[in-house]
Amino acid sequence: MHGDLDNERLHIGYFENLEEDFIKIMTNLNVPQSEQMKSQFASIGHTNSSKHSHYSNYYSDELRQLVSAKDSTLIERYGYHFEAVLDDSNNVLPMTSNIHFSFKKLLGKKGNFLSLGAAVDVSSIRQKLAQCSEQQWAESGRHNMYEPHRDTQAIMLMHDNDFRHSKPTYLPWFDTFKSDLEPLFQRFPEFYKSQGYFVRVLFAKLSAGGTITPHIDRVPSLLNCHRVHLPITSNKDVWFSVGGESVNLPVGELIEINNATVHSVENNSDADRIHLIMDWVPY
Repeated sequence: MHGDLDNERLHIGYFENLEEDFIKIMTNLNVPQSEQMKSQFASIGHTNSSKHSHYSNYYSDELRQLVSAKDSTLIERYGYHFEAVLDDSNNVLPMTSNIHFSFKKLLGKKGNFLSLGAAVDVSSIRQKLAQCSEQQWAESGRHNMYEPHRDTQAIMLMHDNDFRHSKPTYLPWFDTFKSDLEPLFQRFPEFYKSQGYFVRVLFAKLSAGGTITPHIDRVPSLLNCHRVHLPITSNKDVWFSVGGESVNLPVGELIEINNATVHSVENNSDADRIHLIMDWVPY
């Protein structure tokens, strides 16, 4: 395909560095307009870019082996190697080609918290939650599954244990709170200036005097969504820390947190704290 790779008149550019290598080749060929092209590229930017996952998510084991065999000459010559996306135990994460690893928390704005605007009346939600029994709160088993959340319990409205990133499962509790959620849901596309969908929705209760220990969410689906908290029941002695910044989140405030950095919660009061957590993904 490339002919004589050792021909001194052959100039090779890498597709993944297409813009930079094109300018380099033009410069090596003494093309007079090289600097003009470089300036033009810089001023235009990427006008036809597309979102996609890390390339390893499109490779099965069979395809990776096939490419390694068929393109071994080029792979060896140009120093390529397969870079899989790994979890904390160095296991290759399953293919998730619909996840965009270029996702920007808080719309790319600096900070750890982002307000979604005017406060919300949560009195109806609070009244319904007051009817939930301790057994119903404990059914999710959240406190047993995740060490940082040992002092928490949850009521799942939309959730999947495999943390899928599309076609989420609506659980029976969703219908109970549907009339309260629909007005909230309408605010997300307006604020983020994009249509999208919710992949997880749950109520999380942190027990009186309890803590959520410092941690980072590492599951790809958790990293590639806007994680928005709505305090339903809280007080001045509950502190939410994200990225080294500690704040007291007011009841009724819709706040996105940057869960891709270290975060924790301390409930220094004698009352339980309850948040509605919504994970929203723009199309």
